[in-house]
Amino acid sequence: MRYLYATAVLVLCTVICLMGSSIFAKASNFLLIILLAATFAIPVSAVIREPFYDPNLDISFTGLSMKTLKANLFPRFNKEAAGSESPGKEALSLSIFKIVG
Repeated sequence: MRYLYATAVLVLCTVICLMGSSIFAKASNFLLIILLAATFAIPVSAVIREPFYDPNLDISFTGLSMKTLKANLFPRFNKEAAGSESPGKEALSLSIFKIVG
C-alpha cells in the first residue's frame, strides 16, 4: 500500500508512452487550454467583480483602484515588519526578500 500511488502514476506514464506521442500532444494541448483559461480568468474577474469587504473574514477587494496600486507598488516598511532582522531596526526590501542570511 505504501507505494501504490507511485506505482499507479508510473503505470499511467508507461501507458501514455506506449500509446505514442499523439496522446501526449493531446494531453499537453488540453493542459494548455486549462492554464490559459485560469490565467485570463484573474484579470477578467478583477474587472467584472464589484468591490466588497467581508468583516467576518477581514477580507477586502478593491477592484481596479489607483490607491491600492500605489500602496502595493510603494510599500512603507516599518520597524516591526515581518522579516525585519531585529525588532528595533528598520526593515528594508533586501532584508525582507533575501534568501540566504
